[in-house]
Amino acid sequence: METDDIAAFVDTLPKSFFNTFMKVIGKNDQLYLSVKEEELTWIRKLCGDDLTVALSKGVKENGKIRFTSGPLVGMEGLVRKVDRHRRIVTLEIEMFGRVQHINLGAEILNAAEEVAEES
Repeated sequence: METDDIAAFVDTLPKSFFNTFMKVIGKNDQLYLSVKEEELTWIRKLCGDDLTVALSKGVKENGKIRFTSGPLVGMEGLVRKVDRHRRIVTLEIEMFGRVQHINLGAEILNAAEEVAEES
């Protein structure tokens, strides 16, 4: 949700939403942190026009991940964990004044698997 008046927006939500369906990021004793412009740029890069994060695809070569498609192209340095079975990568970024771990969908193949799929 993007708003200039977060307090008014939060007041419209039922209390049952919090910690069940959503959280207000940055809430600290009724004070709210605004999203920095560089953080907002990063969020918008990940999300398409429909505000969802598409699945990224990548290849593992010599122990390193290289994304070949999707919003994670060029963000390989942020990857901290790869779960190929669940098709999830964990990114570590600094956002909202602290280090955050974000899980995103990604299909990671070994270089040999990619070559076999192209044949």
